[in-house]
Amino acid sequence: MLMSQSAVARALLMPVVDSVRPVAALTLFPLLIVLFGLGLWSRAVVIFWTAWPAILLSTLQSIRQVDRAVRESAALDGAGRWRTLGAVTLPLASPGIMTGLRIGMGGGWISLVSAEMLGASEGLGYLVLSSSQTFKFPTMYAAILLIALIGLAMNGFLGWVQALLEVRVCAID
Repeated sequence: MLMSQSAVARALLMPVVDSVRPVAALTLFPLLIVLFGLGLWSRAVVIFWTAWPAILLSTLQSIRQVDRAVRESAALDGAGRWRTLGAVTLPLASPGIMTGLRIGMGGGWISLVSAEMLGASEGLGYLVLSSSQTFKFPTMYAAILLIALIGLAMNGFLGWVQALLEVRVCAID
C-alpha cells in the first residue's frame, strides 16, 4: 500500500525488491532449516518467499492502474486519501490483487511440496519421494494426484473469492 501511494517509498524499496525477488525459495531452504528446523516455520517461510513477489507486484500495479478520475471523484465527494484507498481504490484493484494471490498461492504450493521432498520427514512431497524410492508407485501416483487436487481446490477457492469481489465491484459501479 505504501509503495502504491508514495513515489519515495517506491524509489527506496523497489531496488531491494528487485534484488531479492529472483532468489528462489528452495535455495534458502538449507539456511531456513538451520534457523527454524524442519518444522512448520521453515515451510511457512518457503511459501511466503515464493508467494510475495507475485502478490506485491500485482497489488502495486493493480492499485496504480485504478483510474485517476475515479479517485479524484471520491476526493471531490469529501473522501480523504485513506478513505479513497479503502472504499474506492482497493475494491477496484481487487481483481488484479486476487490474480496475484492466486499466482503466489500456486507458486507457494509448488515450493512447499518441493521443500518437503528436499528435507522433511512428512508431507505429500516427502511421500512422493519416499514412495518412488521404495517402488511404491501406486502410493506415489496417489500422492501426486492429491497434490494436484489440493492445488486445484485452493485455486478454485481463490477464484470463487475473486468472482465474488468482481460482482461486488460491479455493484459499486
